[in-house]
This record gives sequence, structure tokens and C-alpha cells, in this order.
Amino acid sequence: LAVSNKGRLMEPKDLGLTAGRVQATASGFAFFTTRGPRETDALVTYADPGWAPPGDPVLARVEQKRDGRFTAYIQEVLAHANGRVVGILRIRDGIAGITPSDRRIHASFRVQKRDDKGALDGEMVVAQVTNWSEWGDHEARVERVLGNPGDHAARLRAIIYEHGLEEDFSEAALAQARKVPPSVR
Repeated sequence: LAVSNKGRLMEPKDLGLTAGRVQATASGFAFFTTRGPRETDALVTYADPGWAPPGDPVLARVEQKRDGRFTAYIQEVLAHANGRVVGILRIRDGIAGITPSDRRIHASFRVQKRDDKGALDGEMVVAQVTNWSEWGDHEARVERVLGNPGDHAARLRAIIYEHGLEEDFSEAALAQARKVPPSVR
């Protein structure tokens, strides 16, 4: 449900809105995609304050232009798909911020001193997003310091976190691996 200008709860379609997800490219373009009988892909314009990071489910107003292409105007972010960000911590004039390693996320995240876990300028970190702001004043809290971005182990851990993989095997998986005959290992 969505809220009309008069404060009434209505179906999004009755307000001219369509539900979908934001997808982004490293070059800075973003697209609104829907799936189903009326599948739509539309270029997202960020001329309005309805900014949403990649993967987020949103409500958008979709317009077809004269040339037949579609443009989407994000009206509401329904939820944030990514609550975690991996990136490089930068400290300038005592202010810390994270630049995401995922180039599709065109934002930075401010980190309070109490939330930096002792990370140093230039280190790769994993952080929990504590505030997604539609005005770009995003905030995060460092969960883990991965180390120097040039270190292979730090880069491997960053990939693991970026893709939501488990860093350690479960006890059941380890038990199963121990049953594999040595000749196969």
C-alpha cells in the first residue's frame, strides 16, 4: 500500500506507481526493473530526492518518452536490500568515510569515531549501514577491519562479504569433508 497526497492508503497502481527494483551499473546509470506480465526496464533519473541503492525494492512513476523509451522517477524506497557495505575507509580532517568497493554504489558513508573499530586511513572494512538518507548523508558503523586493500587475504575476505558468502564452513560441511577418502583429496 502507498499513501496518497491526502493521507489515504491506496494501491500503488491507483496512484500511478509501479513496484520494482533498482539495478545499477559501474558507469553511473541506474535502471528500474519489474518482472511479471508487464515487464519493464526504465532509466532512473535522480533529479528527484528518491535515491535508492542497487537492489532496493521501490515504488516509481514510469513514463514513456516520445522515442518509446521509459524513464522512472523513484517515489519511495520500500526497503534496503543491502544493509552492509565493503569499502575503503578514508579519514580527512578527522572525518571518516567509507568509499564502497562495489562501483555500482555511487555514495559514501560517514563513520563516527566511536564506530570505526580502530580502522586506519586506507584500510578495507566491512560496515553495517546505520542510516540510508535520501539526501546522501549516509552513515555506517565498521563491523570488521579487513586490512590493506593490496593484501590478497583482505581482498579475498572483501569478496566473501560483498557476495554474502560464509567465511567459515559449517560443522556439518567439515564433517562431510573429513569422510572424503584421502585419494580424492
